[in-house]
Amino acid sequence: ATPVRQYNTSAYTDNRLIEYASKRGVSYNILSKYTMQLNDRNYTYIALPNEMGGYAVRNPHFKGQKGSNSFSFFRGVYSDDVLVFEGMFDFLSYYSLSDVKYSAVVLNTTANTKKALEVLRVAKNVHLFLDNDEGGRNATSDITQVIPHAIDHANYYSNCNDVNEYICNYRK
Repeated sequence: ATPVRQYNTSAYTDNRLIEYASKRGVSYNILSKYTMQLNDRNYTYIALPNEMGGYAVRNPHFKGQKGSNSFSFFRGVYSDDVLVFEGMFDFLSYYSLSDVKYSAVVLNTTANTKKALEVLRVAKNVHLFLDNDEGGRNATSDITQVIPHAIDHANYYSNCNDVNEYICNYRK
């Protein structure tokens, strides 16, 4: 078996990551609650842990994965409702708007849609906040075929590609 690589994660020490998140509409409280700084060689990233022990990672110059690729799941106080986001900044900026108490799934890539269905199937209410592009529409279709009661909220930000773009434009 291939050994699992251990990554060096920490609280945020790189102010450039905090500034980058802030420009993307993410409060420091939400950033530090759901993510951590990942240090890899000469680079630092905002790292969102996923269900397979890997991370979705971002910095101003890179968007990708470290370790195993999977979706991220966060159980909220109100676990009957699950909000589904395509990317970490959609999730983080939405949760920065108010103290959201619902559970959340972040796909981290639409390739993880089928993996996330295991969590979504047991939710009483599923709310989709996926991108307004081909990948987002395909993921919405894949989810609503299995969970017909899932509610697609993309019409609320139809003039933007995604939730994060909408929130960043709205804040201006």
